[in-house]
Amino acid sequence: MRIVVIILLGLALILSLLGTITNRWYQSLSNDFNEGLWLFCQRFSSDLSSSPPTVINHCRRQPYFKSQALAISGIIFLSIAFILSIIYFYQRKITRLLVYLIILLLIASTLLLIFSYLLYPRNPHSRQLGFSIYFMLISSIIVLISTALVTFLTKTVQSTPIPTYLT
Repeated sequence: MRIVVIILLGLALILSLLGTITNRWYQSLSNDFNEGLWLFCQRFSSDLSSSPPTVINHCRRQPYFKSQALAISGIIFLSIAFILSIIYFYQRKITRLLVYLIILLLIASTLLLIFSYLLYPRNPHSRQLGFSIYFMLISSIIVLISTALVTFLTKTVQSTPIPTYLT
């Protein structure tokens, strides 16, 4: 069960990274433009009279600092929780404080990733969701499942008693 949690957290980290760095959060229904967290790209046809019309992609940076900061913070929290969960599952002495820190970081990373999407400025006319948003959504769901599994493992594993010696 421990390895399942580590694999799920690794998968969630990869998906959230892909969702953040790719520029397909939204795309037009006619596929003329796509927009991501960092870039807005538009397609232009340069000359319609030529036999194969040349298509020019023009991209510009997006100034969405709130969403960008929330997404980066969520990925940082998720990567710290991933590293701490590896340490937690492969150490001999189990500490409750480490488990609570992992659970707190996982919940915080999920909320930050969700808020990065919710605070993303968007105009819903003639746009549909791109695959980057689905990566972020699937990542958040996997993190929530991993949080439940870590909580379950914490409840089932007894903490090691402190030895007392009689003198």
